[in-house]
Amino acid sequence: MKKLIMVILLGISSVLNAIKLSEINGLKRLNMYDQIKNFETDRIISKEESKKVNGIIYAKGEDSPFNGVIVTRDKKGNIIDLSIIKNGKLDFLSFKFYENGKVRLILGVKNGMLEGWTQEYYESGEGKSQKFYKNGKLRNITEWYDKSSFKRTLEIGENMEADLYFYYPNGPEEIHIEAIAVDKENGVGYKYKTVKLNDELGRKLKVKIEYPEDSKDNGLVNGLNYFYDKNGKLKYEIAFKDANPENFKIKNIIVYGDYEASKIQCEQNLKTGVGWICKKENSLFETNDVKEVLSNDEIKEIKEILKYAINKINIKEDENIKL
Repeated sequence: MKKLIMVILLGISSVLNAIKLSEINGLKRLNMYDQIKNFETDRIISKEESKKVNGIIYAKGEDSPFNGVIVTRDKKGNIIDLSIIKNGKLDFLSFKFYENGKVRLILGVKNGMLEGWTQEYYESGEGKSQKFYKNGKLRNITEWYDKSSFKRTLEIGENMEADLYFYYPNGPEEIHIEAIAVDKENGVGYKYKTVKLNDELGRKLKVKIEYPEDSKDNGLVNGLNYFYDKNGKLKYEIAFKDANPENFKIKNIIVYGDYEASKIQCEQNLKTGVGWICKKENSLFETNDVKEVLSNDEIKEIKEILKYAINKINIKEDENIKL
């Protein structure tokens, strides 16, 4: 990630000229001092010396859009933002710093919009996230835990098909979401297609959820939910009436046993509107109590997995980084 930043910075160094950033008071306390000290710009002013009118940045008292670097400081005088401005808009890069002088954000910007790679860091200096924007639209995310192991990745293809991966802190893949990305005003949202949750080793499926094309949300209603045992073998196939695990309202269910004859398949009793008509082997039976199909322990297990799944996969939107 740091190599990528250096390539970008070197490219900017050859474009700008005149005043070196090393002339800015307090620049030496920044952990990026050596990388940015020799960059040159037309002018350097403080945030207080600038104004923004209809989205265009000016130096106060001037009518022409500003070109140069704007420095923002906190109440203690520490530099917390260095932004390159071209024709009155953020352009090339914008740097944001923690109070201790370590870099927090490096934003790629073009004509006032996020463009290319942005880098975010923990206060420890470890990489936190790397995001890629195209024409202001988020298209790629890589996030890390503070120990530099993957936390999450997102990649959006040309047809807006999105793949999201989440990882356990110790490395294995925990969740894979296939979705359709939807550009929104402040970021990107997702319409889920398939969600898979793996065990702690990242090797065995725990849950797979398939959403119908006409699903209006990312809830569990109307989708098919597949639950697997610790060996990765399919155990339950359930369609829910209600996405709240505590209500545990089931529309249809298949319970898979160790062999075909032990499989129980239940569907809503459409005639009475209550309970299910179930099939086991070649015989049919009616029941109004799910406990005739699932034991208390099985119900408890499914509820716990559902709570876990809902908590993990409820990603409605990824917001753009604010400029």
